[in-house]
Amino acid sequence: MSTASRPTRYRDAVPDDAEQIAGLYDRVYGGGYPVTDFMDPVAVRKVIAAGVDVWQVATVNDRVIASLLGERAAWNRSYEVCRGVTDPVFAGGGRFRPLFDSVQRACVQRADCDLIPGYARSDHMRHICEVAYVPYAMVGSDGGKNLVSGMREEHVVVLAVNPLHRVRRTAPRVPLLSARSDIHNRIARLGLDDRSGPYPPATIVGQQGTNHFESAAGRVTYGYFEPSRCAFVSAVDAGDPADVSRCLTDLIYTSYRERIEHVTLRVLADKRSLIGQLCATTPGTIPFAMT
Repeated sequence: MSTASRPTRYRDAVPDDAEQIAGLYDRVYGGGYPVTDFMDPVAVRKVIAAGVDVWQVATVNDRVIASLLGERAAWNRSYEVCRGVTDPVFAGGGRFRPLFDSVQRACVQRADCDLIPGYARSDHMRHICEVAYVPYAMVGSDGGKNLVSGMREEHVVVLAVNPLHRVRRTAPRVPLLSARSDIHNRIARLGLDDRSGPYPPATIVGQQGTNHFESAAGRVTYGYFEPSRCAFVSAVDAGDPADVSRCLTDLIYTSYRERIEHVTLRVLADKRSLIGQLCATTPGTIPFAMT
């Protein structure tokens, strides 16, 4: 019987799947998967048993042939559909799309799921995102954040909104995006309940990091993902936008020059002076791209 004709079952992952799941990531990526815990059966078993994330698999004759997560982020009530992998022997048979939809359906049933972000690393994945159970909007780029098997990849940032929730978005009084821009129109089609109103005084948001860096310009709090040598900034304590820019440049060039190659931060859309400063080409600082 060919692989295409074998029936496929889609279900929640269970701890006893850990050996097969870890072996699948290891085999498909040749030991180069950036999240090394996914190639460790003990770590995989622990995550599945905790039940915090949505983790599902596709099986053929009890063999795990694909795996996919809905990874929970409590700080912004989101579940990122990610970490997808398919056994090459079973690729191309249309098996991944039902798994993707199944994970999305499980995510939207969770009470703490408002947003479903994701990252598409291929045209095939982008197409799946566009026609998924909850269709995604393409809203940006991650700027080559991830290293996969030693190569830095640029992924398309995608976003969907839980259709079972009324998700409100506070738009800045002065729009950051032109009403004629493609991204503005894509976000408008997401079904968010837009309203205008005051923004909090915070400038940068994100999951709280555990690493700290200080320079004469200020103090940075960030998370660090060593396999991709990238930092995720969650706060900068500095005097003004110019100091923020200098502090982030110091983070890259000074203490951690050998480690950090990529820095991501989320700036609230009403903080236009900071966004302008970070994106400016200023002598002595590294310019950021708004993506």
